[in-house]
Amino acid sequence: MKRLLPVLMGFAFLLLSSTEWWSLPACPTDDFTTIRSWTGCFGTYSFASGHVYAGEWKDGKMNG
Repeated sequence: MKRLLPVLMGFAFLLLSSTEWWSLPACPTDDFTTIRSWTGCFGTYSFASGHVYAGEWKDGKMNG
């Protein structure tokens, strides 16, 4: 029971801390020629139909 409080505090710290250090960086632009080179980043692409993809990119392809 004595170990429960530090474990819960550690879990709360992880939940409340910034996610910046484990999240993907933003992709550079929405230019389609650049999208082909996007990899390991988080970006948004708007299709002509009005649909929007916001998520991970890997090797220039939507991944997530």
